[in-house]
Parts: sequence; structure tokens; C-alpha cells
Amino acid sequence: MIPTYTYIYELLRRSKVTFSVFQLALYYIFHHRVTIQTHTATEKNPYVHCGRRMFLAALMTASKYLNDKTYKNKVWADIANLSVNEVNEIEKSFLRLINYELYVSGSIYGKWIQLLYGRFNKKRTHTADTCLGVKRSLDSDLPKIAAKKLRQT
Repeated sequence: MIPTYTYIYELLRRSKVTFSVFQLALYYIFHHRVTIQTHTATEKNPYVHCGRRMFLAALMTASKYLNDKTYKNKVWADIANLSVNEVNEIEKSFLRLINYELYVSGSIYGKWIQLLYGRFNKKRTHTADTCLGVKRSLDSDLPKIAAKKLRQT
């Protein structure tokens, strides 16, 4: 089995989705993380238990939501090396799990993007500082930061 990082990288590379699609997919997962975690503990659906499949479903859903022309599930199946039936089930499971809540208001999306860019810039600064021998503590708990920022809306 390949590492999750490699799986996500390959999925993004093969699908050629836009950065906006990737950001929206991350938002879906982040926004619905409590629901996903709750169902992971209680549900017998094997797709909900697999983070890779949930990411695939979020990416497919975001792509279909943002783009007029998008891949059919057969192409997603080829990209992910899964059967079409499995991709269909993964997508249905994810949509049910998030209660078909696909719309994100412009203000919430804007705050999400700021949060992602802020987090990215902090990590880049931290990496540069570490290379220079400067120790700097950063809050690495993204969910707490994001929840706090989103509550401010």
C-alpha cells in the first residue's frame, strides 16, 4: 500500500483538478469532520472508514459542483484504480454523510481560503526559521484554528 501523501498526490496529478476544486474538497472534509468521525465509529459502511475513499469522494463532489464539464465516474474509477460500482457507492455514501450540503457561501469560502493560505505561510516561515536554526513554536492544531475562525462569521 502506498503512503497517503503519495495517494493524494497521484489522485490530484491524474485528475488534473484545479486548485479551487482541491480547496473545496478540503473544506467539505474539514467542515463535516465531526459527522465523518462519528459515522466512522458507528457505521458499518466500509467506505466511510477509509480516509482515502472519503477524500476521493470529496474531490469528485467538489469537481462536479464547481465545473460544468467534469469526469464521469468511470474516469474517476480509472484514476483511482477502483471499480465504477465502488466509486458510485463511495460518492453516494459521502453525499448522504454530508447531507448533500454542497453550497458554501462566498464569505465562508473566503475565510477558508485565508485560513489555508495563512496556515501554508506559517509552515513556510517555520521551515525557513528551522533551517536558520531559529526555534519557533507554531500552533499545529488546524481544526481548533479553523473552527475559531469560522465561528467568527
